[in-house]
Amino acid sequence: MPAPETVCTLQKARKAERLIKSAASPRHTEEFAMSILIAAGSPLFARAILVGCLGGVGLVLGYRFSTRGPIILPIYAAILFVASLTFAQFPGISFPVRFSAVLLAMLVATAIAMAGVLYHAEQERRKRAERGLPPVECNRAPWWGAPFVFASVTAASAGVAALIR
Repeated sequence: MPAPETVCTLQKARKAERLIKSAASPRHTEEFAMSILIAAGSPLFARAILVGCLGGVGLVLGYRFSTRGPIILPIYAAILFVASLTFAQFPGISFPVRFSAVLLAMLVATAIAMAGVLYHAEQERRKRAERGLPPVECNRAPWWGAPFVFASVTAASAGVAALIR
């Protein structure tokens, strides 16, 4: 028999799903907003943030200590695998809620990785300045880089959310 907290959370999630489905008309706007708040307060999203934080730390460590080229893709695959195992503990959750949780985990991991990379780049720039070396001339990232990363993360999250039952 599941713990009372889990039963209560599943009941709230199912109620939120019913409210989301019925939110097509404007009179249900307040109920729809409440359902989003109920879903956001569930342990599913807390675990998504935890998986994202741990994955982000893994991405930063992979970036800093990898000597054989980029190891980002296997780390992202591990994040998706752990997310699928973690979120499979919540049966009966609809696809939009699963997708939101997996996407949240991936976006948190990506944000932490980007912050780590920018911090490391700033440290290297300062070290070069202290040694009196000129700054490294580099081209800017292409304009399509950030949308491509977001689209890739979204597609991978949708794929994992579709596989979780």
